[in-house]
Amino acid sequence: MKVFSTKPALIITAATLMLGLAGCKAGWDETETEDETETPTDPTELATNFFGLGPYRRLEFTEQENNEDSGTFNLVSSVKAGDTTTLSASGDFEILSSGFGQLTVTSVSTGSDVSVNDEITFIKLKNSLTIVAPLKNSNNQIVPLINADHCSTSDINNNWVLFQQADNFDVDADNEGKLAYYGTFGWKNTSSNTDITSYDIDGEQAGDALSLSESTCEEGRAVNTNHRYFLTNAKTALLEIGESADAITAGTTTNSQFAIGLERKKLAALSDTNGTYIGYFTNSNDGAYFPVKAECTDGTCEFNQMTDVENGSLDNDNTYTLALLESKLNDPGNGMIAGDLTLPDSNTAGATFCTFNNDYNGSGIYFMACAGLPPGEDDNGQHTNLFLMTQP
Repeated sequence: MKVFSTKPALIITAATLMLGLAGCKAGWDETETEDETETPTDPTELATNFFGLGPYRRLEFTEQENNEDSGTFNLVSSVKAGDTTTLSASGDFEILSSGFGQLTVTSVSTGSDVSVNDEITFIKLKNSLTIVAPLKNSNNQIVPLINADHCSTSDINNNWVLFQQADNFDVDADNEGKLAYYGTFGWKNTSSNTDITSYDIDGEQAGDALSLSESTCEEGRAVNTNHRYFLTNAKTALLEIGESADAITAGTTTNSQFAIGLERKKLAALSDTNGTYIGYFTNSNDGAYFPVKAECTDGTCEFNQMTDVENGSLDNDNTYTLALLESKLNDPGNGMIAGDLTLPDSNTAGATFCTFNNDYNGSGIYFMACAGLPPGEDDNGQHTNLFLMTQP
């Protein structure tokens, strides 16, 4: 497998960035409290614009008066922010009885990633995070978008999980400046310094910590030489590590890694995860992607594919299981937990790492994001993802 030959560049879309590359840096305060979250920003006070990377995307929701569950949307894409528009579409949205949202495209003025009458599902964590189902020509890649209209007014101390691997990348060959599967991220509001720690699937530090300094932030976007960030008060984040500074400048994302960062909150017990969830499962090993419904009880989460998001019908003949490990509670940091993922009719488990919060940004919604190896695989170029939220 080919490895980057140039020093990676970093783009982060952060609101509560969950990022990381291992290790501690002198002078960086990594003291963890039981709950490191600042007073949450009221989600209703945030704008309705959501932004994503690889390519750059902006999704705007306009809700009906006195009804946040329906309205209109606009979706715009370009290779990078400020470039020529490559996709411009609009239509209606609604939250279905299953808890999933649905975009119904009524107009496309530019691009071919969507068509008129397309129905595209999404989950929306209030105004902190939206995850959209894969668009056309995307190799079944989900589209996380965060509210990034505003620069963060407080320090950020978060966790992250990988959600998209570079096309030609071996995470074991050279970890310098690269992401593994999960980790932590810190950003200082007063100095704009960042500190990123990364861990491999065995919970070991993956290379040295990545420390950056002297970035500036304006309208949610921060720049640091060959690094770019989106920072916001919404307690959520995205991150891109590019193959080189030139690739970042050009908006070339083929050999970029992408991670999603989430607000960090300490778990008291496995029972904190108890609940009914909806979300998405992806497996890069076989290109699988589908919406799911899950039930978590004392650390065991069983989930099934949702075959009809309108009425919530499930494929009950095939059950996936995520078994979280009590011995890995809040390890290596608050809100983190390791587990084993098994596929239907299989006894082979895939090592998985999750971050969990049972009151995301003060919304009352539980949210879990996981990344790991497909069961039976040991190729770090492959990964699974599971994103779950309790029904609003």
